[in-house]
Amino acid sequence: MGLSETQELYTGLNCVLIFLAKQEAEDQMQRVSRQQMATEGIVRQLQLKEDDFNEALAAKDSQLAVLRVRLQEVDQELKAKKVQIDELQLQKEQ
Repeated sequence: MGLSETQELYTGLNCVLIFLAKQEAEDQMQRVSRQQMATEGIVRQLQLKEDDFNEALAAKDSQLAVLRVRLQEVDQELKAKKVQIDELQLQKEQ
């Protein structure tokens, strides 16, 4: 095998190695791209769940506020009834 043939063989092998490296890089890019798309899908799902949870939490906060107001109203009614009972007991004792 002459020098020219050796150089051609070397050049051919380099071309094959470059092609294989390029193919491997493209395959890796595709894998990374698929993984990134999957990750983005998961992130979107989690963001939707977070939005749903925040809406539910806001609704619960509103319900809690209504219950607090109602509790205060009932507490005031109870205090008024106790005052009435005390007054009636005082009248009864007199």
